[in-house]
Amino acid sequence: MQFKVQPVAAYIASGAIVTVATGLQVATPGWVKKSFGTACERGVGAVALRCVEALHATKTTNPLGLTLGHGVVTKACADLLAQAIPQSAGVAWIDPLRMFRSTMASVLSTTLTYYYWTRFMARKIPVAPSWITGLLGQGFGTAAFKTAVTQIIYRPINVALFLGLQSIFRGDTARQLKTFFDKRLKSSIIGGMKFGSFANLVTFMVPVPFLHPIIGAVFGLFFNVWLAVVSYSK
Repeated sequence: MQFKVQPVAAYIASGAIVTVATGLQVATPGWVKKSFGTACERGVGAVALRCVEALHATKTTNPLGLTLGHGVVTKACADLLAQAIPQSAGVAWIDPLRMFRSTMASVLSTTLTYYYWTRFMARKIPVAPSWITGLLGQGFGTAAFKTAVTQIIYRPINVALFLGLQSIFRGDTARQLKTFFDKRLKSSIIGGMKFGSFANLVTFMVPVPFLHPIIGAVFGLFFNVWLAVVSYSK
């Protein structure tokens, strides 16, 4: 059931798909009208405008569904890249069943959890403690504080859940799961700490909470590629 692709084609397609999916998330009807003018009145332009209007309305009516949809796209691309990169010397053979398993593991462990985590952080920590904002300023200080809390509490759970779901979805036994954790968990959490320190800082610097899981998903594309490679490495 595997299919073959040229690695370069996989890289280009993944980049284009993630770019379009993310652009649709952040675009507004006003921006589209201003950018494309009368082209929005008919044909492809009108279809694009209606699509952006529908997605913009969904940000209010169903933000979780919109975030999950974006997560499915980015996480599927992440596993496509994770399968293609180790075979970059020639034709890459892609296992669609693995892609499905990895996408589901990523969406459940990262997209869904990060959505609720960023909402929790926005509600509970709108501003960092005064001693931090006094030293670093309100914007950077709050982002740095949220990043530290995220890395200490959320990141280990996120990585462990991702690796655990990958193992379970592969059909590993309890003994295999324990062995897998013994070999991969510590190094994966350390990798998550290193990568997430920068990614979360940039994410929390953005003043719009709705965009936090979207930005996190874009950064997570790179981290999940690495984590998927780790998860399936011998």
